[in-house]
Amino acid sequence: KQWYQRRVAITAGKIKKMDSVHSALLSLYDMGIGIYLSILSFVSFYYRKSYCRADRTWRSSVTCNILGFLYQWCSFGSLQVIVAISLTRCLVIKSLTPTDIKSR
Repeated sequence: KQWYQRRVAITAGKIKKMDSVHSALLSLYDMGIGIYLSILSFVSFYYRKSYCRADRTWRSSVTCNILGFLYQWCSFGSLQVIVAISLTRCLVIKSLTPTDIKSR
């Protein structure tokens, strides 16, 4: 095999390992968003006709604060995983450019 064929094989192996980590993290963050939405739907059902009266009570409650934290944590975590996946792909593509192969 040529050196660049071996390099592609090594890179592909590392990508598969990173993909499994990225997939696991992304699924955990998505599960967190699912939990957030489930709890929010129950709360919405509870306050369905009296939210205007309970607005201040709800927004200052511990449940609202925990849900806000969960939403922010999972949203930004998901975004970071997607950026990591994109950067990984970008670096792999950059390492396989024709100019890089010709320079060696």
